[in-house]
Amino acid sequence: MKSMRIISVSLLGLAWLTLTLSAFRPAAPPLQKHALIIAIGAYDQRSTGWQEISSQNDIPLIKSALQKQGFPDGNITVLQDAKADRAGILAALAALEQRVKAGDMVVIHFSSHGQQIPDNNGEEVDGYDEAIVAFGAPSTNSYYKRSRGADYDGSLHLRDEEVGTAINGVRSKIGKEGHVLVIMDACHSGTGTRGAAKTRGGVPPLDIPGGAVAPTGKAEDGGFGIAGEGAVKSRGTSGEMGKMILISGAQSQEVNYETEDDSGNGVGSLSYCVSKALSNMKPGTTTYRALFAQVLSEMAVKAPKQTPQIEGDIDYAIFGGNFVAQKKYFTATQLVDNQTIKINAGRLMNISEGLTVAVEKAGTPAPGKTPLATGKVTSVTNFEATVKLDKPTNIKNKVDVWVFATGQLVPDVKVKVFLDSLGNTELKAALAQAIGAMGMAEVSKGVSDITVKEESSRGVVSVNLRSTAYGNYINGDIPITANSTDEAVKAITDRIQNFAQGKMFKALNLESSDYDVRITRVIPSSTNKITDTLSYKTLVDKGNFVNVPGGTYIFLELTNWGDKVAYYNIVDIEPSGKINALLPRVQADGVQPPVTELMLNPGQKKVIPYAIRISPPYGNEVFKVIATGQAFDLASTIKAPTAATRGGGNPIQQLVGKSFNSSFSTRGADAEFSDEMGTNTSEFTFKIVKKP
Repeated sequence: MKSMRIISVSLLGLAWLTLTLSAFRPAAPPLQKHALIIAIGAYDQRSTGWQEISSQNDIPLIKSALQKQGFPDGNITVLQDAKADRAGILAALAALEQRVKAGDMVVIHFSSHGQQIPDNNGEEVDGYDEAIVAFGAPSTNSYYKRSRGADYDGSLHLRDEEVGTAINGVRSKIGKEGHVLVIMDACHSGTGTRGAAKTRGGVPPLDIPGGAVAPTGKAEDGGFGIAGEGAVKSRGTSGEMGKMILISGAQSQEVNYETEDDSGNGVGSLSYCVSKALSNMKPGTTTYRALFAQVLSEMAVKAPKQTPQIEGDIDYAIFGGNFVAQKKYFTATQLVDNQTIKINAGRLMNISEGLTVAVEKAGTPAPGKTPLATGKVTSVTNFEATVKLDKPTNIKNKVDVWVFATGQLVPDVKVKVFLDSLGNTELKAALAQAIGAMGMAEVSKGVSDITVKEESSRGVVSVNLRSTAYGNYINGDIPITANSTDEAVKAITDRIQNFAQGKMFKALNLESSDYDVRITRVIPSSTNKITDTLSYKTLVDKGNFVNVPGGTYIFLELTNWGDKVAYYNIVDIEPSGKINALLPRVQADGVQPPVTELMLNPGQKKVIPYAIRISPPYGNEVFKVIATGQAFDLASTIKAPTAATRGGGNPIQQLVGKSFNSSFSTRGADAEFSDEMGTNTSEFTFKIVKKP
């Protein structure tokens, strides 16, 4: 017993000594978030052949989104235009390596032209490296020779392996607990243009006289070459280095297009979609794969022809899981007067004029029944909105309040229609007048969503509508005769309205943790029987994008990640923009199963027993899952839309019914709807490709 007492005293003394020493040991510094934004847009076309692009507009998009994810302004470095030549980019990456420490989270964003350049070490099976077109790099040897009097040797471009080596230096510094997210908004190769849209690259591979090295065939060609096995092996092992994730805007053979932001400014399509996905990241969206799913959803709206790619450690929690999992809120940026405030959210965060909000004390997890104040959004920009409160308040300090959205708004949609290809002046004038009266469409003289064309074959004059993004026809030809102008206008505007509905559904982003139903797996089959299944791996390319050959049958596996029993429907949005009700569906015998069959309990997973045959048009297709707390039937509403507008039906059915009215606009009071039961939307995006 005596010896036991002595041992106890010794242990207590050791514990005291340990606590005492730890009190004098400096605490490990908290992890930091760092970002490097490289934006090159002011190319000198006369000396390099590269057209100017809108990279300067990508900077505030990415910077604002990162700030919302906890990146301090002082930790975000911007390298732009003339400073972003090859030496400047490498110096900035080296400086970033010096700043970071173990466990840090890093984002590196490129907005520039991209190009293939002859391989200089024989590592690429196609004989070309992917390269960033740094400031001052030529598009062809002739441009360089004209200004320098000598052949170009490739020394002004920044090759993929050079970028990879520099980034691996950062990865080695941050160690296995750190993350590096690289975003590439640039073309790697490809030719062709689309309307007036700018491309970020889109020229043939660079011609370097005698500069190519014969390929060895030892390495696979794909992606940008900085997230694959070769990059990992170049310094240490993957277990010793930081996690690496690469998101690029297009496959290596595709052109990367610019798009427009919500104010009509030119921006990079990937920059826009990544910034919007980050700004609207849902509570529980914990992995880079889930973030990429949201990027795909946004790209389906803004750049439907591109195939974004993601590579690397994509199933880890984004930025270490450092984001607030509570009801999304916005902070006040200015107290204009006692009845007007400005908030740090705009169109990129799905804020539109007319949205209703509630003002609560800072720290409130969700809006309550008696908020400090209520109001509506009266004006909005990309990043900021003005709120007019219902009555004067005595709010003294902007940091004392949080602002919650309490209403639901339909995304602002305007389909741009190009009519100048029409030679029939009577039809063109009638169409212009009819489209002018449509709430979700407008006539465009420039970049458009739909082109209306006139064609003549064997004495029959007809018009057709084409999706500008793909060149796909939308529902075939419409014959034109001297007495059929009114019928033609009706047929054309109906198709435009259907296209607008598809665009609206693509952009619809509703959040409810109670009813979160998602497509979690696609099961391909050689027949319409689930017993004849094929391997899912046959559908997934190296960039983790799903490609389904035409003629393939698929079955969908759905999971309810929500907290309550959920009822769901699925809307299919074709590459041409046309929408269809996928589920519920009418079976072969003409009997439609009860909508209550489309129900999942919390945590339940099931495979839908209906085979879906994938067929053209080719391009990116979107399955939109809508889930809520009561049974509903979008299939019948799409067939008979007026039924949903006469009362009855849930809010989504009401919205669908209203959207069939050509005068329906997504701006104004009609675009807001009450969603007391809660509704959640999720997407599954894939590409329909030709059968090999």
